[in-house]
This record gives sequence, structure tokens and C-alpha cells, in this order.
Amino acid sequence: MRMRAPQKTGMSATLALVALLQVAGTSAAPPAAQDLAWGEALYYFYQQDYIPAITRLQVARTRQELAYHDQESELVLGGLMLGYGMHRRAETVFQALLDSHPRPSVRDQAWYFLAQARFQRGLSEEALAALARVGDDLPGRLEPERIDLEARALLAVDRPAQAAELLTDHELPGGWRFYGDYNLGISLTRAGSESEGDAILDSLGRATVTGAELASLRDRANLALGYARLSREDAAGARQAFDRVRLNGPFSNRALLGAGWADSTRGDFAAALGPWAELGGRDPLDAAVQESLIALPYAYVQLGTPGRAVDGYEQAVTGYEHELDRLQLAMETVSGGSLATSLRASEYQGNVGDAAFGRYLYALMARDVFRQSVNGLRDLDELDALLAGWQDSAEAFTAMLQARRDRFGSSRNPVMAAVDHQRLEELEGRYAGLSDQTAAARVNRDVLALADSHERQLLARIDALESVADPSGAEAARLHRLRGVIYWNANAAFPARLRTAEKSLRITEESLLAARQKMQRIETADAEAPRSFDEFEDRISSATDQIAAMRARVARATERQAGLLEQLAIGELQARHDRVSAYLTQARFALAASYDRATLAEVGQ
Repeated sequence: MRMRAPQKTGMSATLALVALLQVAGTSAAPPAAQDLAWGEALYYFYQQDYIPAITRLQVARTRQELAYHDQESELVLGGLMLGYGMHRRAETVFQALLDSHPRPSVRDQAWYFLAQARFQRGLSEEALAALARVGDDLPGRLEPERIDLEARALLAVDRPAQAAELLTDHELPGGWRFYGDYNLGISLTRAGSESEGDAILDSLGRATVTGAELASLRDRANLALGYARLSREDAAGARQAFDRVRLNGPFSNRALLGAGWADSTRGDFAAALGPWAELGGRDPLDAAVQESLIALPYAYVQLGTPGRAVDGYEQAVTGYEHELDRLQLAMETVSGGSLATSLRASEYQGNVGDAAFGRYLYALMARDVFRQSVNGLRDLDELDALLAGWQDSAEAFTAMLQARRDRFGSSRNPVMAAVDHQRLEELEGRYAGLSDQTAAARVNRDVLALADSHERQLLARIDALESVADPSGAEAARLHRLRGVIYWNANAAFPARLRTAEKSLRITEESLLAARQKMQRIETADAEAPRSFDEFEDRISSATDQIAAMRARVARATERQAGLLEQLAIGELQARHDRVSAYLTQARFALAASYDRATLAEVGQ
């Protein structure tokens, strides 16, 4: 089963890939595998079948099949777990790896990935403690990421001065330089060095970059710079920064809102109408668009056009009321348990159906925590499907085992009938007698003992004739000479016949021994086969019980995950509800004031 690649949770499964390449000492070709289990895990890994890769690595660890790649496998296993958001399990793996006293390069990577796991769990101080243990053997590819992680951790614990010092002391390469500049600008601004922070953010905001990711980072820099200047009432500088944000980028709505407030701060309300009017035609779910609904009539009030202000506030009140109704219906629908079902049946850019919360789903998916939770739900579904496949395999194994039992039972009787101990003992007795005779013939040189059948027949006839012949006659003499000829021939052939007889005895001995051993094996198999069938049946039964228990655990985890998603969705929808309620209150008060101004204007006319 092809499992989806874990979504980005900071660095995702890329952590494992970077670790794998670094410990292998290469940056391009896959590392050579000296352990078969490691090679199998790599196969699944490069196919992005991460669940089978994790499973194979864990089985290999249990069976001690990683003689050459034990440390590398631990590093990759922890990275994969981290990519799936299993921060505690990943931390356990990295800590165990550190306790095993790995070589320096693996040790430093383990401390780095342990810091990643802790930071993603919100343990920024603990992440900094782990980063402090990283030595000088961290692969160069990971060094920029380490600096970036440490800077973000320092900002998370409100130590911006130290973050600024760190970033100032390290010049990051390639695209990491832009992230370093952004964090440095934020750090300096939060540390009180506003002019220096402004200069760095302004430089980044003007930089020429390639790629959507760096273009979005540049927009973030301009957005942060604009609102920082706006908070210091530098309206002109704020407007300049907001103007550099792309109109089709993810931060354009907030930039348009800020641009309008920058113009209004300067008293140029006519100019503020432009960006706020542009916002009015955009996604009504966006917070900046919703705020613009009351900002636009506010500008009309300042421009002395109370009638247009009344129209604007009325539209805002109507829009907010409708949005509150939709939000309330969405929260009731989500509470009914249909969220998880819709998420299972859709992709991020797919059709989410006509569910009341469908229009909010894309906005929810923009949040990392919600998206990761959805990934977790889908991964649990796929894991359950994988376990269901194993359950089906267990049933197939049970059927195969029963077929082997039946086949063994049907073949047992004829096989055991061929085990004839009495016949074998008779043959062994005959062999013993022949062996004794041959030994006696050798010792006594009894050449006639090895005579062939023709010679024995002749000797028997001679014996019969001699019994009736006259011992002193010529016939007896001829019979005596014939006996001598036969003895002479037998004596001449005796050495060759002795060798042939002894060779045949050896062959016979080996055949009898093989027959005896085969009988013993048949009897042993007959006794052990039922036990082996029982053992396999116990193993299959045990595996079936384990799979059933794991499916039950997955079912409980799926239920909890669905509940977590529901809580996150309700929380997000409630936050939207509260925000829109606040806007509605402002709009109603402003509408009432606008009615008064409009009435006074009519009276004045």
C-alpha cells in the first residue's frame, strides 16, 4: 500500500532523507546497503512508502538484523517518526541512539533531530539545551538548518537579543540567507534595535529572489516592516513597504488593509479607498476583507459623504449578520460529526461537497496544526487498511495451515505403512551373516566360500558322483582332478571376489543405515508435524489477536483524532464568530452615528 508522504511539520521526512544521505557520506546516490533488512527499508523509503519502511526497520531492530547500519537506521527511523508528528516516539529513538555512544557525526545529528522534536512539541528551552550539545561533527548540509532552528527557538523563549547575535555571527548560504535575514530583522526589532531591524527587513523586502517560497518570504518581510512602521506612526514608510507586497500573494489582503490604514493615518482617506475597495471584492472569509467592510465606510465618513457611509455600514451589518448565521450553522454541522467524514472523502484542493462548513475548510487547512491533524486522520485510516490486509493474510495463513494438515493426514498412512521395522531387521540380520562369512573367508582364505553359483553347482555334482564312485577307480581320480581345477580357478579369483564382496557389504551397510535413518526421520516427522502445526496455529492466532488489538487502538486513536479535528474546527469557527460579532457591534454603532450625521446634514440643508 502506498502511504502518502508525511506533510511538512518543520522539516518533515526530509529530516530522515538528509540524515540518511549524510550518514552515508553522499549527497546524490543512494547509500550502499550491507544489511539486507536495511536495503529493504531503503527500497520502501525511496518509494515514499514510509509506514512499511518504519515497520521493516522496527522488525529488523527486534531481530538484530542490522549489523552494519544500526546507527543509520535509528537516525532515519527517528526522522520518519518526526515527519509523521510522533514527536515523543522520535525523541525516544534519538535519546536511545545517544545512549548507545554513536560515532560523532551520528551523535551530532541525533542531538540536532532531538532538538527538532522538542521544538515541534513547543519545548523551546529543551530544544536549545539539545542544540547546545551539538558538536563540530554535524554535516555541513545541516548547519544552516541548525542556526535557523536555534534562532527560532530563541525567539520563541523571548530572547531576541541572543537570536540577533547568533544570526549576526553566522552568514548562511544560499536560500537560507533570506530566512536568516528575516529572523535577524525580527530579532533586532523585538530587541529594541528598530532602525537596524528595519534596514534588514527593508533590504530583504527589496531583494530579487526566485521561486514562490522566497517570494512569499519577501512579502512577509515587507508585511512585518509595514506594520512595524505603522505602529511607530511612520505612515509613509509603512505604505512604501505594503506597496512591495505582491497583489496575488498569500499576504496581499493584510498588505492592502495595512496600506489603507497607512493612508488614513496620513489623513489621505481618498487614497485609502483604493486598497479597501479592492479588498471588498475578495474572499469574504478572510479577516482582512471582513475588517475592510467597516474600514471603507469609515473613510467615507472622514471624506464627509455620510450617505455613502450609511450604505457601506448597512452592507457591512447585513454581511456580518449573514456570516454569523453561516458560522453558527457550520459549528452545529461540525458538532454533528460530519467533519471527519468529509475530510476523508476529499483532498485539500478537491470537492468538499455542500456541507455547511465546506466554505471554511480551505481556510482551516491553511493552519499547520489543522492540516497535520487531517494528515494524521488519513494516515490512521490507511494504517487501519494496512492492518486489515494483514488480518486477511492471517486468515489466508490459517487456511493454508489447514490444507497442510489435511495433506499430511492423507499421506501419513501410506508413508507409515512403508516403515517396516521387521523387514529391515531381517535384512540387517542377513547382512550381519554375510559380513561374518566374508570376514571368515578372508582370515581362513576359504576360497570356496566365495565361489560363484556355477562353481557351487559343479562342486555339488562332484560330491554326488563321488558318493557312488569307486574310490580306487579311474572315475574317482578324474572327479578329484576336476575338484582341483575348480579350486584352482576359485583360488585365482579369490582376491578379486573378496574385494567385490567387501565393497558390496559396505554399500549394503550404507543403504541399511540410510534406511534406518530415513525411518527415524519419518517417525520423528510423524511425531513433530502435529506439534509444528499447533505452533504455527498459535503464532497465527497470536498475530491475529495482536492485529485485532492494534486495529482497536487505531480505532480509538481515529476517534480521538476526529474529536481533535472537531475541537480545532469549532475553535477556529468560534474565533471567527467572535471576530465577526465584534465587527458587527462596531458596524452597528458606526451605522447609528452615520444616521445621525446624515440626518444633521439633511437638516442643515
